[in-house]
Amino acid sequence: MVTGYARMKDLENARRYFDNIPEKNVVSWNAMLSAYAQNGSPEEALRLFDGMMDSGDKPNETTWAIAISAYSSCGNSSIAGLFIQKLNQKRMHLSYFGKTAVLDMYAKHGSVKSAREVFDELGVYKSSGTRNAMISAYARVWN
Repeated sequence: MVTGYARMKDLENARRYFDNIPEKNVVSWNAMLSAYAQNGSPEEALRLFDGMMDSGDKPNETTWAIAISAYSSCGNSSIAGLFIQKLNQKRMHLSYFGKTAVLDMYAKHGSVKSAREVFDELGVYKSSGTRNAMISAYARVWN
């Protein structure tokens, strides 16, 4: 069983290694972002994402999906909304994967109308995951 302390040490070691990479690319950025997002440090993932944006390295759709997931985990709907504005300003056109992450974020933050708009955009490409996220959004409103 991995303890929280061991996990934190692993993240610290990963970050130290990441910081020493002389020429980072989207894969190295995504790996570190994902490590933070999946291990209970979404705020650190978002700080790193901002660092990536400041560095001039261009995020790909996977990067955006990781960042969307981190914003979903933060529990702050106003910050999530600002992120969506940033996504729109960059004119990112998300595929099914990215749109599903946005739908999930809206559902977690109680924005049923926005979640439904994304759900409808998916057209015939809806999966059990997107349907479950939409059901979850409605369930939050009814409770």
